[in-house]
Amino acid sequence: MRIIASILLILAIASNAFGQGSQSDCSYNDVNYGSLSNGSYSQLSAASGSNPAGKYRFFWNICGVASKCSISGASACQLTVGGTAKATSVGSLSLGKWSTTNGLPTLTYTTDSAPCNGDIFRTIDIKLKCDSKVNPTQAAAVVEESKCVYGVTMTGSDLCGGGSNGSGNNNNNGNGSQQPSKGGIGGGWIFIIILLSVTVVYIVGGIIFNAKVKHQHGSDMFPNKEMWVNFGGLIKDGVFFIKSKVTGSQQGYQQV
Repeated sequence: MRIIASILLILAIASNAFGQGSQSDCSYNDVNYGSLSNGSYSQLSAASGSNPAGKYRFFWNICGVASKCSISGASACQLTVGGTAKATSVGSLSLGKWSTTNGLPTLTYTTDSAPCNGDIFRTIDIKLKCDSKVNPTQAAAVVEESKCVYGVTMTGSDLCGGGSNGSGNNNNNGNGSQQPSKGGIGGGWIFIIILLSVTVVYIVGGIIFNAKVKHQHGSDMFPNKEMWVNFGGLIKDGVFFIKSKVTGSQQGYQQV
């Protein structure tokens, strides 16, 4: 029983890791945006009184690490154009979340270290706007929506969740994109597939071992037969135990 519990624990951890790192799990409102993953989406910041056009360049990715940032775990970063300083993270992959902003799917990345302006953590909102007439996907200039909070809107047919299959280079920033597909296999399905595969191997391997090595026959060949025979009783006892704790009764048990 301990071996089975250990296997299930390992599978759960593996499933969680696969689910977090997989592009196929990059879904929101039944649309999978995983195929848009590109480590070098880029755009300049917008002009403002204290931030002239072209002063900063932002790099970001959709459900992945932005390779241009050269920062571990960063999905978005900010670079000073013409400067020698290293990039500054404005969003971590592990802190990404989906929401809807003004009717647009929005992927928000934030940070939890090195705050700017004293106590504000840098954040970037990436809005995805469907437009069947725009291909390849375009990105507007990055704007500072509030102090240390940046925003950019990406527009294209590939953001329609059923748009064109076309892909190509973005004339503004040199990035390609592909049509997001519906659905996709998430971490839960990966766990189920692995669990079923391990179960089949466990049963078949156990039967072969018991038949060839232990020379058992009939139902005795099934691995850990005694445990599975008593499994229903264990579940029943568990149900009675939980019920007794909830209701305060001692049904199903006798005082010793």
